[in-house]
Amino acid sequence: MGKTIASVMIMTLAAVLGFFLGTAINSPEMGAVLLVMIAGFGCTILAVESC
Repeated sequence: MGKTIASVMIMTLAAVLGFFLGTAINSPEMGAVLLVMIAGFGCTILAVESC
């Protein structure tokens, strides 16, 4: 349960960071989606490896 909460928090922070970084390229939504996808894949891989 703790890893799930940490993964969601990491993805939320990545979305906020991606939104602000995406404004530099005039596409905040795509910046947020890109960083959330990268963080999500990383969290999924970490969860699978730790089982």
